[in-house]
Amino acid sequence: MSSIVLNKLTFSNMFSYGKNNVIDLSNNRITQLTAPNGSGKSSIAMIIQETLFNKNIKGIKKTDILNRWSKEKSWSTSLTFTKDDTNYKVDVTRSGAQTKVKLIEDGTDISDHKVLDTYKKIADIVGTDFEVFSQLTYQSSTDLLEFLKATDANRKKFLINLFNLEKYISIGERVKTKSTEVDREYNRLIGELKTIDDFLALTSIPLKQTEKDVPNIDESLQREIGVLQQELHNYETTCKKIDKNNMYIEERDEIEFISGMIAPEGFLYNEDYQDIKNNIVVLRSEINTLENDVTKVQVNDTCPACGQTIDTTHLVKLKEDLKDALNEKTTLYKEAMEKATEWSNEIKQIDTKKKE
Repeated sequence: MSSIVLNKLTFSNMFSYGKNNVIDLSNNRITQLTAPNGSGKSSIAMIIQETLFNKNIKGIKKTDILNRWSKEKSWSTSLTFTKDDTNYKVDVTRSGAQTKVKLIEDGTDISDHKVLDTYKKIADIVGTDFEVFSQLTYQSSTDLLEFLKATDANRKKFLINLFNLEKYISIGERVKTKSTEVDREYNRLIGELKTIDDFLALTSIPLKQTEKDVPNIDESLQREIGVLQQELHNYETTCKKIDKNNMYIEERDEIEFISGMIAPEGFLYNEDYQDIKNNIVVLRSEINTLENDVTKVQVNDTCPACGQTIDTTHLVKLKEDLKDALNEKTTLYKEAMEKATEWSNEIKQIDTKKKE
């Protein structure tokens, strides 16, 4: 695995620092910064981040990096580091809204024309994304617990990036793909084997048959067989006809004829019966009309509007006449219904006798 060693950091007018600050990181394997809170320890980590990645973990803008207590108009930083026995140096200068970046490899300037392209080249050399680098170079009391609070997927991603294990993810994907193909082929073969087993379980092989010679039959015998088959068919047809005829004879013998039965005469009052049915319909209609008229005649001795007494003699007379007419029609209706019922029963009796 490739390793990166930070050697020397030089910076001026950044955050709370003034000119020409130098930190030698190569004297010891581990360099520790100790100071009270607010002394600028975090700024050192963010200066390294700005130098290598053109951004910092707190997202502080370029214009806010310049020491506001300084009269200078620009800030600068320089970092030397070693990777695989190759020495690199990154120089960054920010003046106003313009940033200049220079990348030197073993004394040779390998910077690109554009700033972003140079930073892409630096990122390729460092070989670690910004999130992992920030975890390694800057830790707060909250960040120390971030790894423990993260989900399994995020912890896995962080460790993969930290130790450059991306190739093993690709290997794992290829293994999963191959495993899926093997499982699919295995299931296909299992299905074919089951089909064969089911076929063998349901299929029975009959015993071996013995071949025998069939004697030849002459034409006269075949004709005789045909004649016998036709006679047998005619016999079956004749027997069916005899059985059917015997059934008819039995039915005929069971028929009984009663002598002395005479068909009754028809109903003699058909026209009168129709007339009385029509009268019943008319009477029913007239009765309904009279009942409505009687209901509508209201006999009030007092005027509902002024309270004076009203002469209701004519209303009383009218209502009595309507009731008399209603009683008369009702009597006629009942008599007609009785007569119609009598004749209807008589017609039913005549019909019954005709059917007998």
